[in-house]
Amino acid sequence: MISGINRETVDFVIVGAGSAGCTLYHQLSQIYPGRFVLIEAGVSPAKHDTNSASHHTPFHYPQLFRSSLDWNYQTQPQEFLGNRKVHWPRGKGLGGSSLLNAMIYLPGSSGDWNALANSWSIASDELRQHLPHQIPTAIWPSASQPEIHPLSHTFLEACHQKLQQPPCDFLGDEDYTFNAFPRSTLRGRRVNAYQAFVSVKATAKQVSVVTDSVVQQILFKGNRAVAVLCYTRGKPHLYVANQAVILCAGAVESPAILMRSGIGDLHELASHGISVVQDLPGVGRNLQDHLLMPLIVASNRSSLTNRPTLEEQQRYRWSGHGPQASNIAEAGCFFQFNTQHVPQLQVHFTPTHYLEYPLRDAPTEAFTLGLTLLQPRSRGRIRLTSTNPLDPPCIDPSYLSAQEDLAVLVEGLQFIRELASTAPLSFCGSAEILPGEKRGAGPALERAIRAFVQTVFHPAGTCAVGTNADSVVDTNFLVHGLERLFVVDASVFDRIPACNPAAQVMALASLAAQRIRTTLR
Repeated sequence: MISGINRETVDFVIVGAGSAGCTLYHQLSQIYPGRFVLIEAGVSPAKHDTNSASHHTPFHYPQLFRSSLDWNYQTQPQEFLGNRKVHWPRGKGLGGSSLLNAMIYLPGSSGDWNALANSWSIASDELRQHLPHQIPTAIWPSASQPEIHPLSHTFLEACHQKLQQPPCDFLGDEDYTFNAFPRSTLRGRRVNAYQAFVSVKATAKQVSVVTDSVVQQILFKGNRAVAVLCYTRGKPHLYVANQAVILCAGAVESPAILMRSGIGDLHELASHGISVVQDLPGVGRNLQDHLLMPLIVASNRSSLTNRPTLEEQQRYRWSGHGPQASNIAEAGCFFQFNTQHVPQLQVHFTPTHYLEYPLRDAPTEAFTLGLTLLQPRSRGRIRLTSTNPLDPPCIDPSYLSAQEDLAVLVEGLQFIRELASTAPLSFCGSAEILPGEKRGAGPALERAIRAFVQTVFHPAGTCAVGTNADSVVDTNFLVHGLERLFVVDASVFDRIPACNPAAQVMALASLAAQRIRTTLR
């Protein structure tokens, strides 16, 4: 063990205060009355560098990108996207990505949920009890009938005409069709995971929350994880774990921490001069993400404003209603289900010009149908660039490297063009801005997809559950071949969820609390 630096002994060291880490702490502390430290690389949102209103006002969330609450990752140049680098917003602060996401809260349709339950060897109904809005001791909200813009109402009417199906209850129905998305908001304000699961106990000093602290590595005694070495505000600190070390740092940082600790592909580790603790080639592999291709239509109806009137601002302050309560991606639909009833495509509808709002002071009057690829075949990888935790990892999602992904997007664009041309939505649109009529089909449309497709910020899969050679954890969230080291976050998905994944991440974190406790007995 390292000597001569500050050290603290606790029962559990949890790395990462995002959606997974906060949920895990809340649930584990209910069943294990031990001492916890929650380590977060970012800071409290109140200390970041943009207007404080943007922390909780839903329609401000894009303004948080590239702020101090954003890890501000960037991918490697993507060969099949015209060698573009793609900006990857990921939350950095107490609450993680629940600080800056679009607040969409979807458990998943039946096929998607059943696949998740099967991966973790649990009955589907039992796993559903772990959804955060089902946890009675938490304050996780799910606004299932949120206020939406008139254009979003029109989109839903067009979905009804096109699909010839009724709207669904995204929180309760097994099969997904279309509706306004439930949101993690309360009285028109964002609620993040830290507020919901940790803040009360942190205020009462029942948990030690350490911010502005980056993890260098996990330390071992034989095969057992015993401590975490951090740099807190630049000074080294050692947290010794009597019970367990649990990584909840996300699909980018969790594999990076494992690799810096000697867990990963032995050849990759050797290239950085890292001694091998456990040869696990799957660490950092199996990277998956959702891609969105915007279909943007000029609107003859008013879009969502990014400059509310004084009256609208006052209304929001008093009641939480009005345009500022919008999460921008207000509604959507799912379609093209496979034989397991897992949707392949999703539409995020926004009453804005997707590429301009809120960047321009006077964005074009438009609405956008964001075609989202839910089950990509392409697989990427996270690699280290150095052993310095301040150096961002190498992120290569290998977008559209599987030709099937491009084919699915091309087919999906045909469907959403028909949807945009369905009454009454067709009465609101005057012309297709993007991809545009000149890119109707063929190579021109494929080039447009490669030029404009972008992430929806859902990386997953880099420490996947399973028993094959590329898996990293077992169904108890325990890292293969090691003791007392667990990973609990979006990295453990073997298959990316076929919806916005926040609810599934938190449900797995709640399940992990039970299984970790059982494993340690």
